[in-house]
Amino acid sequence: MPEDKHTLSKSTYVRGMQCLKSLYLHKNRPFLRDRISAEQLAKFRRGHDVGALSHELFPGGINCAPGHPSQYQKAVEKTRKLLDEKCPVIYEAAFEYDGVLIFLDILTFSEGIWNAYEVKSSLRVSEVFITDAALQYYVLKGSGLEISDFFLVHMNGGYIRQGEIVPREMFVFSKVTEEVQRRLEITKENISLANEALTLKKSPPIEPGNQCFAPYPCDFMGHCWKNLSENSIYRIGGITKERRLRLMSSISDDISQTEPSLLSAEEKMLIEVHQRGTTHVDPELRNSLQNIDSAAFASLLLIKPAVPLFEGTKPFQTIAAGISLFSEKTGNHTFIAPPGSDPRGYISDFLRNHVQPGETLIVSSADEAEVCKSLVSDAAPGCAILDLGSALKTGKIYKKGIDTEYDFLQNFSSFLPGYKPSKNSGAVMAGVNYLNAKADDEAKVLTESQKYLEDTNLGVRKLFEFLVSG
Repeated sequence: MPEDKHTLSKSTYVRGMQCLKSLYLHKNRPFLRDRISAEQLAKFRRGHDVGALSHELFPGGINCAPGHPSQYQKAVEKTRKLLDEKCPVIYEAAFEYDGVLIFLDILTFSEGIWNAYEVKSSLRVSEVFITDAALQYYVLKGSGLEISDFFLVHMNGGYIRQGEIVPREMFVFSKVTEEVQRRLEITKENISLANEALTLKKSPPIEPGNQCFAPYPCDFMGHCWKNLSENSIYRIGGITKERRLRLMSSISDDISQTEPSLLSAEEKMLIEVHQRGTTHVDPELRNSLQNIDSAAFASLLLIKPAVPLFEGTKPFQTIAAGISLFSEKTGNHTFIAPPGSDPRGYISDFLRNHVQPGETLIVSSADEAEVCKSLVSDAAPGCAILDLGSALKTGKIYKKGIDTEYDFLQNFSSFLPGYKPSKNSGAVMAGVNYLNAKADDEAKVLTESQKYLEDTNLGVRKLFEFLVSG
């Protein structure tokens, strides 16, 4: 049996394109890696689910996916055998060339023509997807397989579920053949650069920057950012992450050395607030809050299934599956729809019974505000929606410890000494855990979901009280 000699895969190639230091650490110092977040694990699972459904586009294929890394070469051999037999459909076709191992999602053969399909659990084609596809095309061609067309397959944002899922309608085929062909030489050069970096005796001297976040959050940030200065401009969390990164790279990372004339008036103010340890509240926001006659506070358990689960819904549509509501008129109420059910009717009925016309409904995120607008317009006409979470994310409310990238509860903890949200208490994980609830852990998930909703609701109320008190 041939020995496995590959040094790169699709994921490590893309990692190297993002940052050669990350690639080096991944291969040579994996023990320095951050713990994979629950959110990232959820994305992996989402991709797996979408990939499995995509097989229905070309049913009846043979799967070459190995069960273990030790089976990689067997997968390559199995694929080669199926190619010789002109197998009509191959899933996870394995190829190795120039030290790169790939697994192509779907490979088809019809009327003497091979076509390649790479599936993405996304609504659109991104630059990184084309980079990924270009690598696969390079390996396919180098392996001696002539591909007629290469397609990126992604979710159709306009698809609305009516009855059973129709894969041919839910997926979109984007032909990228010409683009990946144009990238053959640059792909070869990038492979060479990646391999060269891996031969170094120590990691490449690359400073932290935008590449740590895009196109994917790097899992070595804990190592690379551990010596971030207390005076770093990046610690001014009221300034957007993109702007902080630009200031770090083009002006100065040190607040004290940043030329004031290059900062906006708002940035200067936020830096001063940060250094003094005071709190900034936008006067217009405070005034609008103080003028609210009747306030109700809501937190929502939101789900965003990639594959639409319910009649009349779209891929990645944001849906409320639970709600906690506090109002001086109706008291405190929390409801979570039974996992697996369509929650929309339940939540509409809840709002109709508990939200009073003319109340201002105060929530913790832009997503919650958007969902509430569509629900409340029918359930409680004349009810206004106000989103405090976005005020924290845009610098309208700022004190040291707040960050535009944080979840609401993480930011709220800056106003409540001693309060620390649990690692699984964020909005994303609350929704993911609810979606993945099984019969044997449903009670636990519902308990955790209720705690998340009530913690968030209390946070919204406490922040509102702090802001209106002046």
